[in-house]
Amino acid sequence: MKISLDAAALCDRNNRFGNYVFTQNIIKGLQKYDKENDYTLYSFCRRPADL
Repeated sequence: MKISLDAAALCDRNNRFGNYVFTQNIIKGLQKYDKENDYTLYSFCRRPADL
């Protein structure tokens, strides 16, 4: 299944807490545990290097 995720919270480079950390942890968890689905991240900024 193809699933789209809103990753706009990752655009905030100065305040890496709150929504940024929550979004980052969800994406890392999906990468680790869900190998069957295809995820697309949508954002207005570049993807952080650690994802």
